[in-house]
Amino acid sequence: MRADRTYGPLMFILAPTNILGCVWGGTFAPAEDLPVIPKEEIRAAIEWCGGPECSRIVLYPQGSKQRWRGQTWEAMTGPEITLRCINSEVPDFDALGPSLQQAREVASYGDGLVVVAGETGSGKSTTLAGIVSLLNLARACHIITLENPIEYEYESGQARIRQREIGVHVPSAVAGFHSALRSDLDVLVLGELRTAEEAELCLDAAVSGHLVLTTMHAKNAGTVCERLLAGQDDSARSKLAQAYRMVIAQRLVPDANNRLRRHLIAEVCPATLAIINRIRPNGDLSVLDNDIRDATKGGMDARLAEAVADGAISDKDARLAVIDHKQFDKKLQELRGGDDDSGLKPASGRRRR
Repeated sequence: MRADRTYGPLMFILAPTNILGCVWGGTFAPAEDLPVIPKEEIRAAIEWCGGPECSRIVLYPQGSKQRWRGQTWEAMTGPEITLRCINSEVPDFDALGPSLQQAREVASYGDGLVVVAGETGSGKSTTLAGIVSLLNLARACHIITLENPIEYEYESGQARIRQREIGVHVPSAVAGFHSALRSDLDVLVLGELRTAEEAELCLDAAVSGHLVLTTMHAKNAGTVCERLLAGQDDSARSKLAQAYRMVIAQRLVPDANNRLRRHLIAEVCPATLAIINRIRPNGDLSVLDNDIRDATKGGMDARLAEAVADGAISDKDARLAVIDHKQFDKKLQELRGGDDDSGLKPASGRRRR
């Protein structure tokens, strides 16, 4: 069992009696003619992974160099496991696609906060790994990662990279932060930002001379800012205004002709004076999305419309990822010379979550 694409992991879903199905390139396919798996073996695998509701990397199955990430849980029908294939090689940044080329600027950042945003399964970890790879080739620096679990395994190049797994090498992300900041580091990589305390620590590290890279479940730069500032006072807004460097929001959308292949659609939003002024304590966050749209020349909706116009993705699939249907339709009509022949009516309001 292998997964060879940069984006589009192979995933198997295991239940007590059989393999329920597999996911390739975001498409679920029921499994047929695959072996029955005794419930006792599933339960043994769950215990090996750390128990129900746990996540662990399954290292190198016998006779293979492929790594798998196991996620366990209990369901009404019994224990189940999802095994997601982890690409064995750290991705080269340039292989991630042309939509991320503007993000090469990260290699020149000495400090600040960079966030890769997107939904589950949108390739955030792969993009983050590509950025770490870029830094590793570009400059001599000390990089510490805090991951849960470790997925890609880096080899130090120009940079000295130390990877720490939460729950294995450090008890928590917060403890890992405090330890890392005492380790003379230059770049701190947090696999995923989950809590308000972690957000505060990211901002503190970013404004104290460190470059902080992380991922977040968010749809665009505006949502990232909202989550970072949720429940915080004006001092947090001041820190974010000082720390903000770039937000990369992305989606993986099936190819128009081959649904087993997916295209990375990315909105790269660097810091602009308008965005920074909006984030500051006296700024109006309610219109931040307008500044983001200006900074990204139309944002995610424009990138989706361009991919549809190029024939890379279908109109139907694009609309499932659209944030503002009016902006999408406007851009698509502009690209098609004012003639929208999609034959589909835009959904009312914003995307249904």
